[in-house]
This record gives sequence, C-alpha cells and structure tokens, in this order.
Amino acid sequence: MSEPTHTNHLIHETSPYLLQHAHNPVD
Repeated sequence: MSEPTHTNHLIHETSPYLLQHAHNPVD
C-alpha cells in the first residue's frame, strides 16, 4: 500500500514540472 502512494507522490511532483517544460522546447 505504501508503494503506490509513494509513486503517486512522485508523479504529482513531476506532472507539473514536466508540463511546464513540455510547453518549452527543452528537448
């Protein structure tokens, strides 16, 4: 149960970060 929760936390933090970068051509 702790595993899925931890993954969700990471995704939540990366979601906004990736989204902001997705708008800008970082690749």
